[in-house]
Amino acid sequence: MAGFEMIVSDCSQSVSRNGAVVQVRIYRLEHERDWSVEIAESDDLATLWDTTYSSEKFALQAALRALEAG
Repeated sequence: MAGFEMIVSDCSQSVSRNGAVVQVRIYRLEHERDWSVEIAESDDLATLWDTTYSSEKFALQAALRALEAG
């Protein structure tokens, strides 16, 4: 089985939260339609969400709402 390329969204960004910077990573595999969200506090600590989104903008909005609430 051939590997698939990961498409990283231009919506991925650094976000400052409570004095710390986290990375919001939005991506999908080239053969997938939906976008995944990962929030990384460091290279060693990241949370990959189970929920996927139909657009990269919806994924970013959900991540930002979660960070604001959190």
